[in-house]
Amino acid sequence: LVDVMGSRFGRGKQGLFFVLAMLGILLLLTFSPALSQALVGYPTTLLMLYFFSGSVERYFGTRRFILAWVLMAIGGVIVGQAFSLVYGLDQPFVGPMPCTMALIVLFGLTHRNAQIMLMLMLPVRGIWVAAITALVAVLALLAKWNPGAAYWCGGIAVAFVFYKGWLDLLDLKVLRLKLKERQIKRKLDKFTVIEGGRGKDDDDDGPTFH
Repeated sequence: LVDVMGSRFGRGKQGLFFVLAMLGILLLLTFSPALSQALVGYPTTLLMLYFFSGSVERYFGTRRFILAWVLMAIGGVIVGQAFSLVYGLDQPFVGPMPCTMALIVLFGLTHRNAQIMLMLMLPVRGIWVAAITALVAVLALLAKWNPGAAYWCGGIAVAFVFYKGWLDLLDLKVLRLKLKERQIKRKLDKFTVIEGGRGKDDDDDGPTFH
């Protein structure tokens, strides 16, 4: 918003719009305690998106990345609501955390050997970051210390299924291609392949013309 407004009124005004935006946010947080509590994890969410979304989007492409994000959100809602009924985790809204947690897992699965400086000090491979993230979500669900853990697990589960390509089986285009491949393979099985070539003991009498 600051960038757009600054472009409209001139680059020299961007600093002014930034200050006004920060003042507006501070006023909202001051006079709305509920909003203040809801925005506590917002900077962390933005950092997760900044560090992990670009690599995952380049791996899958923009269209499949958006599809993955939507499916992870839906998976988080379904699993989270199911657990809220039978497990006592009643949380009507958890924000984008199911998708961001799943995004970290997708990054680790697609960039297994990438080196991430955990806490800016410890070098950790991407696959280990994915495993640790999934483990934290499962432990939080079992311990019931975070009502949103069920939503995290739902998003992470969908991320794993999406990475494996199992959701492609629900695509009608993929199903048609699979059916066509099976039909072609069935037709090819009717043919008998005769191995050619000369025997080892045959003498080479020169070229043969047909």
